Amino acid sequence: NAAMAHPDVDLAAVIGMPHPKWEERPLLIVKLKPGRESGKAEIIDFLADKVARWWLPDEVLFVEDIPLTATGKLNKLALIEIGDISWPEHVAIFTVPVRIAVQLGIRLIVWGENPQNEYGGPGASTRKNVLDRRWLEEFGGLLGLRVSDLPEMGEFTKRDLIQYVYPTDAQLQEAGVTAIFLGYYFPWDGYANALYAQAYGFECLPTVVEGSLANYENLDNHQTGIHDYFKYIKYGFGRATDIANNHIRRGRMARADAARMVARHDGKFPWTCLGMPIKETLDEIDMSLDEFVTVCDRFTNKKIFRCNDRGEPIKDKNFNLIPLFSNTDT
Repeated sequence: NAAMAHPDVDLAAVIGMPHPKWEERPLLIVKLKPGRESGKAEIIDFLADKVARWWLPDEVLFVEDIPLTATGKLNKLALIEIGDISWPEHVAIFTVPVRIAVQLGIRLIVWGENPQNEYGGPGASTRKNVLDRRWLEEFGGLLGLRVSDLPEMGEFTKRDLIQYVYPTDAQLQEAGVTAIFLGYYFPWDGYANALYAQAYGFECLPTVVEGSLANYENLDNHQTGIHDYFKYIKYGFGRATDIANNHIRRGRMARADAARMVARHDGKFPWTCLGMPIKETLDEIDMSLDEFVTVCDRFTNKKIFRCNDRGEPIKDKNFNLIPLFSNTDT
């Protein structure tokens, strides 16, 4: 995404290449726009202040074309059908490791946080230490869209969908795979984790991510701004509220200060994410801004945002929704 923000770059991809010291180093593959002539030095200089130092590629390979997968099509389909542009990534996060574990006979998978404990959820789920199919079906993205239905909803082949197909119960039982949440056994705190990581070279943004109160998470995907915005238009709170609640619970922020911060950052129309204009993000999934706004209006919760007599959401001059409530109400 950072490389594709370069004005001369049409498409870009990164793969890991073997390295004698670091095991792997990134190789950046670039397709330039017609008539553009940027070279390796120009591309790397452009990236220097946009990604961590260890992410800078050692080499840049220029090619005539980069084959695309079905991922962008899935992001668009999920956004239109269930209002979640990140559905493919969320399903893959919990599916790919389990598929690999079954295939290679790995009996234990360790995830970091239990999101239901970190950000709130049903009482029983917050105390759960094991990630199983029931948890996945309720919280891990297996609801809303069924992978088995996707071939009928778009031009997807079974090969396109391999990484989204969760192993069967029989396969899991035969492999003896168990998945646990590390956060059940040790205190989990994203902010504290970021401080530890910075001590070892991790670089945060100089400012918070748009729509959030954090500068240490969701730094690798420009679609996250759209994902978080749809949470806001559906439920009336977004990522800034999530982060503020964490700080309040851990005694790092007073409730009154949190309310002011949330009012400033939460739920703003995602004109940019990580500095990338929304038009460029939508171009990646072949969707126009007008189409996007139509999808937004369809998923906007009319019970918590102001609408006109025709039931259409009312927006301010910055295209932000106008809530029927205030986050400082008690």
